[in-house]
Amino acid sequence: MSITIDCPECDATLKFADKLAGKRVTCRDCGHKFLLEEEDDEVDDDEDDEDEEESPQKSEGAPVWPGIGAGAAIILLGLGLCILIATRKVPPPPPPPSTSPGLATPAVSQPVALFQESIVVINRVNGALTNVNDATTARAAISQLKAATQDVNDLINRASSINKPTDADVAKIKTMEGDFNAGNAQLKNQGIRIQQLISSGKIKDPEARDFTSAQNTYMAALQRLAKY
Repeated sequence: MSITIDCPECDATLKFADKLAGKRVTCRDCGHKFLLEEEDDEVDDDEDDEDEEESPQKSEGAPVWPGIGAGAAIILLGLGLCILIATRKVPPPPPPPSTSPGLATPAVSQPVALFQESIVVINRVNGALTNVNDATTARAAISQLKAATQDVNDLINRASSINKPTDADVAKIKTMEGDFNAGNAQLKNQGIRIQQLISSGKIKDPEARDFTSAQNTYMAALQRLAKY
C-alpha cells in the first residue's frame, strides 16, 4: 500500500510507500522536503477537526450531562415534597361533647318550672303597681292585672295535669319560697297604698272600681295556684 499526499509547497499529488511514513521525503516536482505523516493520523486529525466544527458549543469545563442534572433535581424535589406531606402532623379532631351524666345540665321538672313562672308573674305585676299614682297609671295597672290573672289561670290548668312533685322538686321549690313570699308581701303593700289613693280621691271611678275588681280577681287566682 502507498500513502497519497499533496506537496505542502507546490500542491502536487504524490505517492509514497508506507514504509516511508514518519520520514522526510522529497517532492519530485519542486524538490521540497517535508515529513511524511502516516495516513491514519491524518484521517484521525481530520475527524477530530470535523467533530470540533460540528460541536462548537462544547468547551472545556462545560458539563456534558445538563439534562441528567435537571431531571435528577426534579426527582429529588418531588421526593422531598412527598416526605414532607407524609410526615406533616395533622391536628387531631376536637373531642365530642361529653355525655357524662355528671356534667349534663339537669332538666327542670314541671312543678319547679311552674313555681318559677308564678314568681315571674308576681314580679311583673309589682312593677306595674309601683307606678300607680293617678287615674292614668291606674288604667295601665288594670291592664297588667288582667293579663297577669290570665297567666295565673294558665298555670293552674297546667298544674292540674302534672304529676305530684317529687321530694327533689319540693326541696327545689323551698329554695324559691323566699322570692315568692317577698313578691306576695310587696303585692299586699302596693294594694294598700293604691287603696289609700282611692280613698283620698286621687283615683276615682271608674278607674278605682275597675282597679279594685282586677286586684281582687288576681289575688284569688294566686290563692288557687298556691294550693298546687
